[in-house]
Amino acid sequence: MPWSRFKVEDRRTLELGLSRLTSSILRKQGRFWLPDRILDTAIALEVMYELPASELSYRLQTRAGHLLAETTEARITIAEEVKQFYGLRSSIAHGKKRVDAKESADSGLPWPRRRSESCCDEGVSRIGRGW
Repeated sequence: MPWSRFKVEDRRTLELGLSRLTSSILRKQGRFWLPDRILDTAIALEVMYELPASELSYRLQTRAGHLLAETTEARITIAEEVKQFYGLRSSIAHGKKRVDAKESADSGLPWPRRRSESCCDEGVSRIGRGW
């Protein structure tokens, strides 16, 4: 869908979500690059899906599972990945955990970029279809 066909409020939502996702993808250096990437990805997903603060992780787990998978088994796998990612995001956001690149690679985190990009792509499509 051409940019001009989006409603103004939807454009603002998309701009913020895409800005955060782009920042997450491009951020590769600096003292806090990894925690910032994780937080930027989480914010992009929250914005793109207009998720309310309550039950944020659960809602994203459910939505991502249904949007990215067709079988129950695959949906459960995605939901577990989102749960793990959001647990890490919450720990970083609330100052409970520092994350280094080795630990992230060892644990399979951050949530695979292809998954977060797929979720954001679907968010853009849904906004374009008027939800």
